[in-house]
Amino acid sequence: MFELECIKKAKILNRKTDDLINELKKFLNVVKSDYNLTNIDLSEQKSLRQLIRLIPQKPPVKLPDKIYGNTTIFISNYKVLISGGVKNTKQVTNDNYVYNLVNATRSSKTRLPEAVTNHSAVVIDNNNMLFSGGLKGIDSGTRTLVNTVYNITSNTYTSKTNLRKERERHSANNISGSVYILGGVEGEGIGVVNNKHVCFNYAANTFSSKATSTAFAGHSTSNTRNSTFSFGYLIWGGITNINNTVTNKCSTYWTDTNTFENKVNMLNNRAFLTNVDLKNMTVLIAGGIRDASNYCLGSSIYSVNNDTYTAKANLFEGKCYLTGIYIANNHGAILFGGKNAKLGSDKIDYYNVAENKYYRWWKT
Repeated sequence: MFELECIKKAKILNRKTDDLINELKKFLNVVKSDYNLTNIDLSEQKSLRQLIRLIPQKPPVKLPDKIYGNTTIFISNYKVLISGGVKNTKQVTNDNYVYNLVNATRSSKTRLPEAVTNHSAVVIDNNNMLFSGGLKGIDSGTRTLVNTVYNITSNTYTSKTNLRKERERHSANNISGSVYILGGVEGEGIGVVNNKHVCFNYAANTFSSKATSTAFAGHSTSNTRNSTFSFGYLIWGGITNINNTVTNKCSTYWTDTNTFENKVNMLNNRAFLTNVDLKNMTVLIAGGIRDASNYCLGSSIYSVNNDTYTAKANLFEGKCYLTGIYIANNHGAILFGGKNAKLGSDKIDYYNVAENKYYRWWKT
């Protein structure tokens, strides 16, 4: 009688254990991308002990808000300045804060003069950043002329000469104190994709016109140089008209000759993408849209010296309007936020160059 009772209880316990194993597998399947478990076949995990070992001991780091269309500037020691953008649903913000990637803390700074998204931000020197243009409302089509310098030490703004025309989804690159502002959507309402190219002389506080190329907006740019130490910037992708026709074009603008040079096209059409200079004459290309309804999942690395692309690992999810920085200690890129099918994202992803793999960012 006692043996039968033990067998009965053992069967009940086994059923409960099986139920617990199945529940744990369901949970781990839901969170596997957030907890870097994508390379683990959960169906192979047979025992409760194996699954318990996989249960995350701490959550990944996330941004304070779901955000896209903001700017992100590397400050120092795993700290970044995050400014503007669209947060949560459709709220355009003038938030300006330093985010610490080590302990996942936010330190608020003086807000931007206007709530904007799709603006540009470039580092002028160790203390000063130039913010230019932007869209003031998702549905309003109102763009701004504002061109202002933020000093992170004094936490103050200094107004500069306004842009010649309201614009957003443009690019800005600082080369030796001259900020080259290219393309974007200008005007009011729906706006027009333009090919205007101007140079803002920071010291003189003046603008001058530069050579023009194809009209585009939502492109991505990165400073570059060649073997003879001519300086300029690379330009990838973007839309060529307000109907969101996406291109895979790549070119370089050279400052000394005021000319554009065509380069090998990207592997795919991309607009509203990001790039991260990996500091060894290679650049990570990630995110964006292929057309009006399809997000880019894959990434690639562009070799400046060879003018070639190599396909690399997929992102956890396709998204656009994300931002990225290079992180020297880990030799990789950290990508922030972005817009996906669910609007904004609060995810922070780390791309390990050596492993060619994306991870969710954890507290270090």
